[in-house]
Amino acid sequence: MKVSKALLVLAGAAAGCSCQEITGHPVPACPEAGLVDIDVAVAEGDQVVPKVAAAEDGHSWFSWYSHESGNYNVRIQHFDERGEELLDPGGLLVSDNPSDAWVADHALVTGPDGSAVLAFSDVRTGTFDVFAYRISPEGGFEWGPDGVALSASPDDELTPKAIGCTDGDLAFAWDRIDPATDVTSVVLQRLSPDGTILWGDGIAIEAGGGRSAVRPWIVPSDEGSLIAVWIETPDAMSYDRIILARRIAAGGEPVWSADSIVVEGDSIPFFYDPVPVADGSGGAYVAWTSIYNGVQARSFVQHIEADGSAAMPEGGVPFSTSTTTQQYNPALALAPSGDAVLAVWRESDMDQTESGIHGQIFSPVGERSWPDAGLEIVEVSPLLTYIWGLGPTPEGAVILIGDQPYGSVDSYRVAAGLLDIDSPSFSPVVLCDVDGAKSHPHVDTAPGCGAWIVWDDMRADGGDVRAAFFSLE
Repeated sequence: MKVSKALLVLAGAAAGCSCQEITGHPVPACPEAGLVDIDVAVAEGDQVVPKVAAAEDGHSWFSWYSHESGNYNVRIQHFDERGEELLDPGGLLVSDNPSDAWVADHALVTGPDGSAVLAFSDVRTGTFDVFAYRISPEGGFEWGPDGVALSASPDDELTPKAIGCTDGDLAFAWDRIDPATDVTSVVLQRLSPDGTILWGDGIAIEAGGGRSAVRPWIVPSDEGSLIAVWIETPDAMSYDRIILARRIAAGGEPVWSADSIVVEGDSIPFFYDPVPVADGSGGAYVAWTSIYNGVQARSFVQHIEADGSAAMPEGGVPFSTSTTTQQYNPALALAPSGDAVLAVWRESDMDQTESGIHGQIFSPVGERSWPDAGLEIVEVSPLLTYIWGLGPTPEGAVILIGDQPYGSVDSYRVAAGLLDIDSPSFSPVVLCDVDGAKSHPHVDTAPGCGAWIVWDDMRADGGDVRAAFFSLE
């Protein structure tokens, strides 16, 4: 199987998502405890790049690419709270439109009515274009059998993101690549719940001067608005990168008089995305990783308020003051108090032969609550430890991790635990330790219940989809 470089980068970044991409409503029911290492899609041919979205009734949705007869089809499955399939065995076929020989990342979110919304790219028109589908809990195609074309550009359009806005609309963002110049722009679109396109041909964000705008992420803001965060760079591989933010009203007009600069002048590797999370007051926290003195990876956070001003010092606040370790793979979640942000990251020695997880609580203006070098959450040891996801809970956050011995491919564990931030403690439980490579993790929080994690699993062949639920019970 070929997987695009863009996918590999974006899937890694997704592991650091805050899991707060959807409605924020309370969940009246929870998935049952004990749903670990479950089969979501196990079949001949690659089943890859899965997504999960927790619904408000305790149900859950999973989507993935299924390699069938030489094409990457898109499939989806709906599970009840017991982990039982509600749609066709093997998943409902959403689209068998032509794909390329490789796949790009896609998006999955849910709405208050229990439906699922997918956004993905295929080449049905001859170039990559982004399409969105809304699937009812019973498997109906609410936006038609061919979905909604989010744009009609002759350029290649890839790696969509999706969120539910606070007014019930759906918003999307993706990369648009001009094949003649390789210059990339960011495009945003908005749909009403019935699939009506609200922003015409879309809102294009262009860097100008031959530079590219890339890697968009979006988070909901007040009154149906959203905040888009993206990177501007002279070329795809350059470390010369500026992170910017723009708040856009429900009608499509900018809320701020100018784009907000999150950071400029840092050396930011091309394989790291910005990591934003809504601050609960109309603004957003944004984390990123820079290279310090050419050798040390350091992670930072900035707080962009609802009016577009930066609340923390220019250039952001470093996660840790340590100059003898590396800090990367950042993830953010709003603290239970609502007036602080929890940051966690992968802490390693300078040679990257040992790693663990550290954390920090930041006030809205960047003051630290824990030791300046961060609180040790998972001991630094001779394990390659990844943060696969972070989701807020009433007590703190669920942290989902993957780890393996350095140099190993198959001895890979998936684990999760609850971090209580009032009296910091973390005791992860293993959700899967069956030998086999695991990749492309995606996480979504069921508020008040726990968190789902789904991944590519290669214990048997080129890829199956497996999942686990970490319950707070």
